[in-house]
Amino acid sequence: MAVNRAGFKVSHNIRWWATYHPEAFYHESWDKRRKQMGGNTNFTVVTHHRHVGIERAGNPCIQFPGPSRTGSSGLLAVLFGIRQGYLQIILAGVPLDHPDYRTFQDGWNVQKAALRGRVSSLSGWTKTFLEGLNHGA
Repeated sequence: MAVNRAGFKVSHNIRWWATYHPEAFYHESWDKRRKQMGGNTNFTVVTHHRHVGIERAGNPCIQFPGPSRTGSSGLLAVLFGIRQGYLQIILAGVPLDHPDYRTFQDGWNVQKAALRGRVSSLSGWTKTFLEGLNHGA
């Protein structure tokens, strides 16, 4: 699964592309950028609402409401992955420690029970937070 811009930065096959920014498929040509770099184009977009940008791209779209309190596109992807049956999820590039993203931390806190023991992160606030959950803090 790829989240946001990662979808056109990695060339390996993706099944799901999760985002709270479906308009970017149209305004930033995310799907075209993925095709240009040689990535597969038969992915399904996971987002909180339908958008004309995704419909124009021609990709299937799953409307997944995500958390009641947003925790970023990263948390949307994590919760969708858990619903799909993923047993272990490793986050890369979702530190959430920049001041602009700190407001998303509350959404992660609300989802502690769902995340515990299943999700880890490689960097930043999410790494510290999830390590605490996974080690009994």
